Amino acid sequence: MSFSLNPISSIGWKELIHDQSQSHMTFFLEPLQVVSLNNEINILMGEEKEEEYRILADLSRKIREERQSLWRDFEILGSRISFMRWQGSPFS
Repeated sequence: MSFSLNPISSIGWKELIHDQSQSHMTFFLEPLQVVSLNNEINILMGEEKEEEYRILADLSRKIREERQSLWRDFEILGSRISFMRWQGSPFS
């Protein structure tokens, strides 16, 4: 599918045609005044997504570095929970 990005001014508006309906009775327009704002929003959203990936990658790296310590902590915690259950503790 190709889009026509030609400005139209037949009714005095300055807009870009992005698409049209199958019946060719409806056009999907974007006012020229908001094109740069929409572009900026799209750039910022892309940068936000990149930052999310960077944060998640950094967090994953830190967890990977500490995995042995985390496993020991889970084993200790699991042992304590098992012992509490064996004692009939109401907190288990």
